[in-house]
Amino acid sequence: MLVLAAISAFAIWSATETRSATAAVDHARALDDLYDRARTSVSIEAEADSAYRAGPDPAVRARYNAAARSLTDTLDRLGNVGEHADRRTARQIAEWHAAYLQLDARLFAALDRGDAKAVAAIDTERTNRLFDTVHGAVDEASNRHRSRVNDRIVDLRSTTATIYRVVPAAAGFGTLLVALFASIMVAYRREAKRAADLEIDRLARVAGTDNLTGLGNHRALHEEIVELVTRSEVRGEPFAVLALDLDGLKAANDSLGHHEGDRLILQLAQGLEATLPDGARAYRIGGDEFIATLPGCAAIDAFHYSQELQTTLAPPTTGILAPEGGTDAPPTHVTVGVCDSGMAIGDAELLLHRADLALIAAKRTQQRGLIWATDIEPLARDDQGAKDHRRMLATALAKAVDAKDSYTRSHCETVSQLCVLIAQELDMGDDDIDQLRLAGLLHDVGKIGVPDAILQKPEGLTDDEFVQMQEHSTLGHSIVAAAGLTEEAEWVRHHHERLDGRGYPHGLEGTRI
Repeated sequence: MLVLAAISAFAIWSATETRSATAAVDHARALDDLYDRARTSVSIEAEADSAYRAGPDPAVRARYNAAARSLTDTLDRLGNVGEHADRRTARQIAEWHAAYLQLDARLFAALDRGDAKAVAAIDTERTNRLFDTVHGAVDEASNRHRSRVNDRIVDLRSTTATIYRVVPAAAGFGTLLVALFASIMVAYRREAKRAADLEIDRLARVAGTDNLTGLGNHRALHEEIVELVTRSEVRGEPFAVLALDLDGLKAANDSLGHHEGDRLILQLAQGLEATLPDGARAYRIGGDEFIATLPGCAAIDAFHYSQELQTTLAPPTTGILAPEGGTDAPPTHVTVGVCDSGMAIGDAELLLHRADLALIAAKRTQQRGLIWATDIEPLARDDQGAKDHRRMLATALAKAVDAKDSYTRSHCETVSQLCVLIAQELDMGDDDIDQLRLAGLLHDVGKIGVPDAILQKPEGLTDDEFVQMQEHSTLGHSIVAAAGLTEEAEWVRHHHERLDGRGYPHGLEGTRI
C-alpha cells in the first residue's frame, strides 16, 4: 500500500508538473505568434507608408490603416496577456506608434490636398525616426521573448528528465496491482515524452532560426562551429568558414525601402541554399552578415565555391542578350572572407575572427573575396593610406583583365589566393606574402595590350599570333614597373618561364628562374 501510495503521489506530481510546464510553453508559443504578427504589421505598414508617399492611393492607404490597426491591436493583446516585461514594452511601443501615426496622418492629409508647402513643413525625418524606433523596439522585444522561450525549454527538459529517472525505479517495487499502475504510468510517460519532445524540437528550431530567411541564427552557428572544431581535432577532418557581407544593403534600405533590402537578403539566402554542397550550412548573424560552414573543405575549395555563389547571384551580362529569365531587379553582390580550420587550430572564435578580417580586407581593397593569411591584419586596418590606393588600383586592373578575357574570369584573383597559400605554407614573411598577393593580382595585366581577336580566339593560335600573345608578360612588366613595383614587375615578366627552359620571354631554366 505504501508503494502504491508513493506511485500514486508521484503520478499526480508528474502530471501536475508536466501540465504546468506545457502550459508555460503554450503561453510562450501564443506570445511568439503575437510577436510574429507585430513584425508582419510593422513590415506592411512600412511598405504602405513608402508607397503612399510616392503617390496617394486609396488602396494603399487602406492597407496602411489595416496594418496600423493590426499593430495597435497586437500591442493591446501583448499588454493584456504578456508578462510584466512584455506589458511594459507594449505600452512604450504603443506610445511611440501613436506619435508616429499622428505625424503620418498630418503628412498624408497634406499629400491628399496636394499641399506641397505643408508637406515640406512636416518633419519627415522625425516621422522616420519614430518608425525606426517602433521597428527596432518590436525586434528587440521579440528577441527578448525568444530568450525567455529558451528558458521555458530548459525547464520542460528538466521536468521531463526527472520523470524519466523516477518512473523506472518506482515500477520495480510493485505487486500485480502496482505493476498495473506502472504500466499505465509507462504509457502516460511515453505519450508525454513524445509530445514534449515534439514541442522541444519545434521551439529549439524556432530559437535557432532567423525569422526572415529561415537560415540558422547566431546561436545555431555557435553550436555547430564548436562541434566542427571538436570533430576536426579528434578526427582530423578539415572544414572552412565563409564570412559573407551583402553589399549595398543600407543604400537599398535608405533609397528603395526595407522591402527591397529584405528582397536582397532573401535572394542571398536562397542562393546559399541552392549552391551549398552537401553537409554545408548557412547562417544569418546580422542585418547584412552571413556565415557559411563547409565541412571537408580547405580554404581554396571554399574560395572556389564563393566564386560560384557570386556568379549565381550576379551572373555576367556581357554579350547581346541578358541571362534568360532575368528581371528588372538589380542582382545581389556579396564580398567574402575565407578561413579554414588549419589557420586557427582548435579555436572557434579565432577562426570566425580571421574569416571576418579577410572579409574586411577584401572590402577595403575592393576585391570580391580574400583568404586569410598572416598579412591580412594590416590589409584590414584603416591606417594604410597609399598602400590602400595601390591595392585598389591593382584590383581595378585585375578586374579589367578578367573582363577583357572572359574565358579566365576571376583568374587573377584565384592566382593571387594560390600564391598566398603557397607562400604561407613555405613560412614566408608577411611582407613577402603581401607582395605575392599583389603580384598574383597583376600577373596578367599585360593582356590589356593583346588584341581581342587573339585573346578570345576559340581555336589554336598561329605562330605570329602566339608571338603577340607572349608579349603580354613583357608589357605587364612595363605596367607594373611604372607603378613603382620593381620587384613584382620582374616576377610578372618571368611568370611564363618553365623549368625545362621552354618558357618565355627569356627561356630561363631550372634554378635560374
